[in-house]
Amino acid sequence: MSLDFATIHSNFDLKGYEDNVVATTAFGQGETLVTPLQMAMVTQSIANDGVMLKPYLFKSVVNGKGQTTAEGKSEKLVETMDTDTAQEIKEAMKAAAQSYGMSTVGEKEYSIAAKTGTAERGDGTNNAWLVTFAPADNPQYVIVANRLKTTEIGKTLAPVVEDLYNTLFDAN
Repeated sequence: MSLDFATIHSNFDLKGYEDNVVATTAFGQGETLVTPLQMAMVTQSIANDGVMLKPYLFKSVVNGKGQTTAEGKSEKLVETMDTDTAQEIKEAMKAAAQSYGMSTVGEKEYSIAAKTGTAERGDGTNNAWLVTFAPADNPQYVIVANRLKTTEIGKTLAPVVEDLYNTLFDAN
């Protein structure tokens, strides 16, 4: 996948690994290594009915005179799944957000879709993840939060994500 900034190709070559490592890798532990950007891209492909868009680093550049001099643009990279599958995952993420106590944010009550992940590191600590998009029924934003080498779990990241959404929605 070609992007406008540096990337590292990721792949799985599990030949020669023990069966338990292959099994744990299948559900996101073991040898699974991902970046927040990769998780954001997967999350936005769910939010966009299975269409993964090329990420861009800015919405717009405005000069001192208030004139827009450059804009980020939406560009399709790939279809990751069909619309029905994306819709099923969206519904599951909406239910998950509700179970975490974060189904809505802000005075306008925007709905959130979310999924946690807690990777046990094997040293008594976790890598905690929370991937989200909102509003759940008409997504505008994706927020991915993670905390590495912690004793916490993914859903403990909910308050900081809710604060970010409140800031985003209050600004617009």
